[in-house]
Amino acid sequence: MGNRMDVILKEFGQTLGCDELTFDEHGYCCLFFDDIVVNLEVNEKTEQLFLYSNIGDIPKDVNTELYEKLLEGNFLFQGTSGGTIGMDKTAGIFSLAWQGPFIEMGAAAFEMILENFVNLTEHWRGIVKDLSSSPGSGDSLPGFPQGIRV
Repeated sequence: MGNRMDVILKEFGQTLGCDELTFDEHGYCCLFFDDIVVNLEVNEKTEQLFLYSNIGDIPKDVNTELYEKLLEGNFLFQGTSGGTIGMDKTAGIFSLAWQGPFIEMGAAAFEMILENFVNLTEHWRGIVKDLSSSPGSGDSLPGFPQGIRV
């Protein structure tokens, strides 16, 4: 690929003792933080970094309290730190996503963004699990390649 995010991801991997951390030919990388899966994608044309994670299964029964909590957190980004909560009906999951420019991003900023995103994912997974009428929540989005456990 050869962009700024390649360098940042490689530096991040080296701090973890993983010299092989890179994006694939499609600009995709998947990281595991304990049981949290963070998908990373870069768009070289728009110089944007995308992060997204599964925060839980969509309950089979309508759960007004859960949907209200998710929408409330999404309102003016007050519970997502600039991210967005959405749902993938086909996969049957709720997700947390974040997008931002990487062109002027440094390694320290990337680590801070990633840490904040992982913490937010954990927070929202807890809310979905606590308020969901269906047991458990998935750990990864279907159809994505294996990632690197951090």
